[in-house]
Amino acid sequence: MSPIVFPQEINNKIVFVGLPKAGKTTLVRRLRHGDELDPNVTTTVGVAIELIEYVDSAGVSTQYLALDCGGQLEFAKALWQPHVEASDGVCFLFDSTDTESVESAKKWLDEVLSWIDHDSSSRDTPLLFLANKSDLPNALDLKEIITRLQLKKITKKSFGVYQISALKGSQVDEALDWLFERIN
Repeated sequence: MSPIVFPQEINNKIVFVGLPKAGKTTLVRRLRHGDELDPNVTTTVGVAIELIEYVDSAGVSTQYLALDCGGQLEFAKALWQPHVEASDGVCFLFDSTDTESVESAKKWLDEVLSWIDHDSSSRDTPLLFLANKSDLPNALDLKEIITRLQLKKITKKSFGVYQISALKGSQVDEALDWLFERIN
C-alpha cells in the first residue's frame, strides 16, 4: 500500500523545491499573505503545507496546496520525490546570487525532471524554474543562468523559466499565471 501524499479534496497541488535558502518559503508566504511578509523567515525543515488561493490575471480564483519542501539535500530525495511525483505542478527555485551552487542546482533539477517523467502516461506535469533574488545587485542575469544550468537542453513540453524576486514580488504573478495555465 502506497502512502497518501495529498488530501483528495484539493485538486491542485504545487510543490516548491530547490537548494537551501533559494527563497521557497518566502515565495510561498508571499502567495499566502501578499505584500504583508514577515521578514523573519526561518529555514523549513521537512515539508510545510499551506492552502493558498491564487487569483490569476483574468480574475479566476483557484485554491491549491503549496508544499514548501525543505532544502536539506541529505533528505531531498526522500522528501521531494513522492511529492513531486504526485503533484500537478512543480516550482524549482534557484538563488541567482549563489554562483557556487550552479552545479548542485543542475544535478537536482535533472533529478526532479526524472521524477516528473517517471511514468509514461500522457500526463504533462509543468515545471516552473524560478531564478530568484533578481532584485539583488550580484544576481546572475537570466541568459547566464540559462547557459550555466543548460536549461535550453530541457525538452520537456511544459517547462517555463522566469527571473523573479520572491521578496519584492516582481514577476511572481506572471510566473504563476504561466504555471496555472498549464495545470488548468
